[in-house]
Amino acid sequence: MSFFHYQPLNKCMILVLRRYKHSIFRLQTCFLRLSVKPRSQNPFKRTLYRSLSTIATASHSVEIFESLKRQVSLKTSTSFPLVHSRDYTMEIREHPANTNIVKKLFTPGPLGVSVTTKEAMMQDIGSREKEFTDTVKSIRQLLLDLANVSPDEFTTVILQGSGTYMLEAVLQSSTPRSSGQVLVLVNGAYGLRIQMICERVGLPYESIPFPEGQKVDPKQVELILKNKKQQFSTVVVVHCETSTGVINPVCEVGLIVRRYCPGAAYVVDGMSSFGAIPLDFQNSQVDYLISSANKCLEGVPGFSFCIARLEHFRKCKGNARSLSLDLYDQFEEMERNKQFRFTPPTHALLAFHQALMELVKEGGIEARGRRSGYLCRKSYTKRLISNWKHWSFVS
Repeated sequence: MSFFHYQPLNKCMILVLRRYKHSIFRLQTCFLRLSVKPRSQNPFKRTLYRSLSTIATASHSVEIFESLKRQVSLKTSTSFPLVHSRDYTMEIREHPANTNIVKKLFTPGPLGVSVTTKEAMMQDIGSREKEFTDTVKSIRQLLLDLANVSPDEFTTVILQGSGTYMLEAVLQSSTPRSSGQVLVLVNGAYGLRIQMICERVGLPYESIPFPEGQKVDPKQVELILKNKKQQFSTVVVVHCETSTGVINPVCEVGLIVRRYCPGAAYVVDGMSSFGAIPLDFQNSQVDYLISSANKCLEGVPGFSFCIARLEHFRKCKGNARSLSLDLYDQFEEMERNKQFRFTPPTHALLAFHQALMELVKEGGIEARGRRSGYLCRKSYTKRLISNWKHWSFVS
């Protein structure tokens, strides 16, 4: 029987699906009633598969499409782009364990990760085994190498949880319990989050607001620090304000902080910048650089890390207001036993080690930045041309 003999049945099926498109259970029931075998291969199933793609995306429900696709999954590796205002790109990739659906992510994090990074997670390992502790040791050194700093001056501390966990841990640990005061430079949503952390934890703070979408002005920072009678113990700035994409002048601000607050901890939130945007630690006078596994370094979520200047960090013992976020206690345990105080995300760390090796192979931070910039420009140009065609500006 040819492909065209299935067309009338396919049209009837579309009418049924349109009626029940808001219910996954009813859609699956329709499949059972029509006795569509999950592994049968026939032209009708191929036509039905494409119809499901159109119907599910028309109803703005990718979840329905994914559920239905598992019911009529094809053995062959075929790509079916979704018809949707949002640019989803779906593909079927054969995997040793199962068949996964992968879509491209266009977010600062989490990012789409390589197959080899995912495969690195597919093993169970004890947190006290030598293989794992050696992996953590290698990660800590690789991060120092990427930052181009010496282990004699800096150290890497890893903490379970998202980047905000590490940000709060650094603020608690770097600010003295007595006479401590934080200066927050705010020009976007993530600067406001730092301000919120200070409020919740009870850290005395002041903030300098700047217009959203504009860079932090070093001259204004200098004017305030110059006329401030009481010195700040901690100064915080976001390197790349993720909400707007603005890159703040970390180096210029760091030199000003060191001039007017020589004993202050200079904290840089490099969550969405470290791994793609170079940062000169020495010239910028950074004491703490905070970032996460699942941003530019293309690992998976599960932990964050901090690159800390030892000269200041060794003075922070006992400052933390929290047990789980005590960064110096975490550092001491890693140095003493090469282990975490509490259960670490073993699978995420294995994946991250693989991701770091791939970054080194790619050519380091500069190479990653060039690739990210190229893809960004390419994507922007493609969408711009698409919009022009939609409004008939080009043929």
